Amino acid sequence: MSERTADNGRASLEIADGVATVRLTDPDRRNAFSPELGEDVLAAFLEIDERDDVSAVVLTASGPVFCAGLDLEVLQGDDSDRREYLFELLGAVTEWCSWSDRPVIVAADGPAPGAGAILIDSCDLRVGSEDVTMWWPEVAFGLAGQTIAARLVRQVGWPKATELMLLADEAELDAEAARDLGLLNRVVPGDEVEETAREMAAVIAEHDRAHDNVASHLQAIQHAREELIGSSVPYANWLGRDLRRVLEE
Repeated sequence: MSERTADNGRASLEIADGVATVRLTDPDRRNAFSPELGEDVLAAFLEIDERDDVSAVVLTASGPVFCAGLDLEVLQGDDSDRREYLFELLGAVTEWCSWSDRPVIVAADGPAPGAGAILIDSCDLRVGSEDVTMWWPEVAFGLAGQTIAARLVRQVGWPKATELMLLADEAELDAEAARDLGLLNRVVPGDEVEETAREMAAVIAEHDRAHDNVASHLQAIQHAREELIGSSVPYANWLGRDLRRVLEE
């Protein structure tokens, strides 16, 4: 087993038995998606890309809050370059989760507004605790959320997506509602969230070791997912994206 903390100390990467676990490790700041946390998570993902001993990825977090959304200090600050960098990092992280050839299983416990909900929704399989709550506050902060809205329409239908996007925290979803809408696969007690995700990842890794065909199945699912909205543009964008460049600029 290998384990290390990323450069900014906001995420860690552990690899064992074909499963990589990426953990948000900024509980004092409620794992808010800051530039530092985004850099650490993206660096962990890019390290996974360089390895041939990873078949599945678990994304989880330390503390009682999965991710409290985007860093408000950056969002409401005067540094527009830093704010744009924050958005670019979130885009790069969620693109990786959406298009990686390793399935990403999220293990989420506690509140997950905004960027937290986006992270959950970008993963292939979603395990949530009974205490998970999800909501999309973009309209309340004056943030662009059109892409998120379009994705939600595809997943939950346009009436519910309209409610979620336009009512913000007034349309907060609890764990059972999120599962009923298909935004979570499983809801389990809080102390079983990570264990459940790891068990799912271990099954996937075992299949991959035996047959080496997980990536091809996942790619077929990814393509079919995008066909639901009649567009190959997101996949084309992913193919042309150099995520490493995001960290180097």
